[in-house]
Amino acid sequence: MTRPRQALVAAATAALVALAGGCSTLRQTLPGLGGGDHGRTLSIAILPLAYRDDSGGLPCDLCPDKLVMAPTSRDDALLVTAFFYEALESHPRFTVMPEEVVNSVLDRSLAGAAERLRARGDVDAVLTGGLLELRPRVGDPRAPERRAGAAVYAALIRLSDGEVLWKAFYDEDDRPRGRFRSQIGRLVGEGRDLGRTAVEVARGEVVRMVSELVDRVR
Repeated sequence: MTRPRQALVAAATAALVALAGGCSTLRQTLPGLGGGDHGRTLSIAILPLAYRDDSGGLPCDLCPDKLVMAPTSRDDALLVTAFFYEALESHPRFTVMPEEVVNSVLDRSLAGAAERLRARGDVDAVLTGGLLELRPRVGDPRAPERRAGAAVYAALIRLSDGEVLWKAFYDEDDRPRGRFRSQIGRLVGEGRDLGRTAVEVARGEVVRMVSELVDRVR
């Protein structure tokens, strides 16, 4: 092996060693990736969102606040619940219990389900809440007469002592793009600014809720 090639191999080896050491340090400092206390994750069970329909719906007897809910549907509530799964599962500091585990303890009482989850011993907290309202879009989606809206409430409750670790309430309407965003959208081929549906508004709220939860719950 020539000397220039030996020098190149030595430099590459040193870089790999430094990178490995850096990864080790990074793994110790990033939540959920290291060992010991640094690797501690919070195990969360996501309960189905409460809702109200013609049959009575599913009340939230676990929520720390009294919920006033407009009529929606079980399917809509389960869909918005799925948005919480989608958003939370991407964060390494949280272990989301499989939906099958939650379904195995469900009955007509969310508080009863939480108690059965506590008895398992492997769940730290439950995420509960309610789909308070879905306001449908009216008219042509390209120029709606009334834009859609949604109201969602959620709370994270520690099972060991019932402490509310976090809670949030979002009630928003869809908004048209600003002039600048509309111009950028046309440049990148997004087409016209179509008004979102109520469920799409709710999904955006859930994404921001989870971002807030991740920032506040340590």
